[in-house]
Amino acid sequence: MGLLSHIEGGLNNSPSVHEISAGLLAKTEKLMGAGKISFSAFIKENGILRCAVFSPADNYYVITHSFGLDLNSLISSKSTKDFWKGITEDEDRWYDFYSLDHSVNVLLQLFSDNIKDLTSEINVCMHNEKILLVIKEKDERLEMDSIFENFKTLFFDPEVYAPEYKEISNPIENIFKLDFSNFFKLTSITLILSENTFVYVRQNMKNEIIRWISSAFLENSEIYFNEDICHIKLYTLNPLSADLFIAHLKKASISFFGKAWEDIKLVL
Repeated sequence: MGLLSHIEGGLNNSPSVHEISAGLLAKTEKLMGAGKISFSAFIKENGILRCAVFSPADNYYVITHSFGLDLNSLISSKSTKDFWKGITEDEDRWYDFYSLDHSVNVLLQLFSDNIKDLTSEINVCMHNEKILLVIKEKDERLEMDSIFENFKTLFFDPEVYAPEYKEISNPIENIFKLDFSNFFKLTSITLILSENTFVYVRQNMKNEIIRWISSAFLENSEIYFNEDICHIKLYTLNPLSADLFIAHLKKASISFFGKAWEDIKLVL
């Protein structure tokens, strides 16, 4: 079975809502205060597969919180305030856009081709200048009233995602490091944001990166960022070489990383 014998099983196409660490939720809830919920809790409680929160930055909006999006979408989604005025005329109500009548096309320009191909419907609402997009696949059903009420109570500080480690018997520890410093540097130049805003964008990208890497290796891992270096500990039944690690990660996550692979380096 090749690599699959190393990591036991197949791959997920995207992170599951059930991959959110219960430990992280508990820690975050202690910091938020009464009446507020974390973004991770919001995703898990509502069973959302794919969404984005756009926040104002000067005369633009950028994604500061997301779930299930790829890096190309996070980079290309910078949009003007005037654009959103044409989408959400009033706050605190849903606006619905569908693939069947092509009304969704006005929003699909914000996302990668990979996300476009999966999207059947997008629901949009604004509250206190924050814009929530819920991106649905065909036949996906969600409780939109509940999602909106939860959205109004979201705690929007940067949140560090930590995957929940799944133990295996007698594991071998394989340690790898990926350097994203050049990727984040180029992304900062592309988006032209203040550091106060980019700290949210960068942390959200790190969270999405951790989710995808964790998903690619079936959560038999401990993954975290120290500055712009991603530290990865993979627990497998057999030793995993750096070449095999990179080959598998590229194959599993090429739709997520896209051209970003060119700006990511393996630290030896």
